[in-house]
Amino acid sequence: MTAFSLEDITRKLKDENIDFRTKVYLSNLKIKAYCKISDSLPESLVYYTEPDISKFSLQRCTVILPLDAKPDNDQLNYIFTEEPKVAFYAAAQLFQPRGVVEKGIHPTAVVSQNSKIADNVSIGAYTVIYDNVIIRENTVIHPHCVIYPNTVIGEGTEIESHTIVGATGVFWTWDKHGKMWSLPQSGSVEIGKNCFIGTDVTIVRGSYSNDITRIGDFTKIAHGTKIGHSTQIGKQCHLANNIAVGGSVKLHDKCFIGSGATLKPGVELAEGVIVGSGAVVVKSFLNKNIVLIGNPAKEKELSKKPSGMNEPLWMLQKKKKS
Repeated sequence: MTAFSLEDITRKLKDENIDFRTKVYLSNLKIKAYCKISDSLPESLVYYTEPDISKFSLQRCTVILPLDAKPDNDQLNYIFTEEPKVAFYAAAQLFQPRGVVEKGIHPTAVVSQNSKIADNVSIGAYTVIYDNVIIRENTVIHPHCVIYPNTVIGEGTEIESHTIVGATGVFWTWDKHGKMWSLPQSGSVEIGKNCFIGTDVTIVRGSYSNDITRIGDFTKIAHGTKIGHSTQIGKQCHLANNIAVGGSVKLHDKCFIGSGATLKPGVELAEGVIVGSGAVVVKSFLNKNIVLIGNPAKEKELSKKPSGMNEPLWMLQKKKKS
């Protein structure tokens, strides 16, 4: 088990430009894990967003707290910072660094010779890569994935098992005789850099020859979510698990979509919009940094900062209310 010192943790925070101060009681205390504060282990890193931690039984831990905290337990080390959760997430990267997956193409993977795969990519067992796929540097594709033709995957992106990229959408019309006509799906998919695509995600390719389904840089899509044809998802968006995104949806940068939400085909959401769990969005919302809940989804007045909203956006909300 890898153990880190307080100096290792604070060095990581400095590297990420996170301001902090420390209070040290146990100079030789090691940090071997990161834990929830309610279930902490000795020699672990924890955080809390409120200043009072007296209700927790903590022993020999390093605790990240807000700047106004005044703890008095001399069996702990402390890091004080403006955003404890952000500092905790940044420090936790030390425990599971990127690049632990073995590079190369697994012998059971099927990769078309007509695709371009960077040298330092990892492609897992039984994954299938079709023609005309471009996979850029430091990308990891886990076992049992399918990447269909005309897909570009940006550098540093990770795609977990049983995910399909470039699937065929269902696009049809009826003629006067009652016959159904399906439109061939000949578009493509572009996934940006440093994205995370969880397990059992389906991303449908664009419908027309000049249509692209796009996933922006640094976007995260959790397991079970389905993305319809020709959808445009901006940078730094977060889509939680089991979301249904209809075709031709447009999400601007930094949107957060909660678990089990449904977005009707063609809707557009402005930058920073948060959609609550289970909400059904049936129309576009073009005001930035709002929260939508319910079926059909409506704007909700905020009384406290939602977990999906970062501090700068929350300060904008409070300013608007005042």
